[in-house]
Amino acid sequence: MLSKEKINNNYLLTIDELFKLVKSIAPDSVSYLSIEYEERFGYPSTIFVDPDSQIADEEYGYKTYSLERIIKIR
Repeated sequence: MLSKEKINNNYLLTIDELFKLVKSIAPDSVSYLSIEYEERFGYPSTIFVDPDSQIADEEYGYKTYSLERIIKIR
């Protein structure tokens, strides 16, 4: 399960969580899968998934932009 922070009706994921999401999707288990990677750093920049082409409005996707570094305080 990925942790999600909801801000202004948007779900924010860390880069690590995006990689976990990509890894969790079996390409042969979805109708459509598109993943684009950022050229310089190699993280997933766009993810779009349509689990079932016969069902309307269950598609989902993520697009990375305006990245911010998160500092964890221990």
